[in-house]
Amino acid sequence: MNRRQALIGIGSLAVGSGAALGSGAFTSVEADRTVDVTLADDSAALLGIAPAGPYTSDSSASSENAVTLDIGAGASVADGLNDDAVTELGNVIQLTNNAEAAGDGTAPGVTVDFLDSSDTETDTVAVGTSSASNETNAVVELTAPGSAIGDGNSKYATATVYTGTEADNYSGDTVGSDGSVTIVAST
Repeated sequence: MNRRQALIGIGSLAVGSGAALGSGAFTSVEADRTVDVTLADDSAALLGIAPAGPYTSDSSASSENAVTLDIGAGASVADGLNDDAVTELGNVIQLTNNAEAAGDGTAPGVTVDFLDSSDTETDTVAVGTSSASNETNAVVELTAPGSAIGDGNSKYATATVYTGTEADNYSGDTVGSDGSVTIVAST
């Protein structure tokens, strides 16, 4: 018997025994494991959420909301915004990447988006509101930071407010009139 025939024979034997006995691979595993989840205040969580600017306040002690945007009566700056106008409020929500660096000294960058009315992630979301005192409609458009937030760094979400006829003519999609926005953070 020559070397070529011996190698073919050994290879055939290996393939044949693998087919007869199986490969040893499996299709499923069931195992019980425990998971611990630690919750933190919004400002100390992996994605820190805090008010920024004169129109926002921290409301996490009184509700599930971390930041309240108050542009009406009682705001610390004035009694409200001009009617039939578009007003840029600038930075309203501070977003901080509180992730700790891994053993190699790197931490993931965090990208922040909002959920729109069809639960699709987007960098801009609008919330429709109606003032009970004078029935002036408003649309608050929030814009997320455009790039990832590095380890230990902060970026800001900004707000533009459309009031009166500007709100009525707003052509974008709004997520509802309850005033809440969902923030999505991903690495």
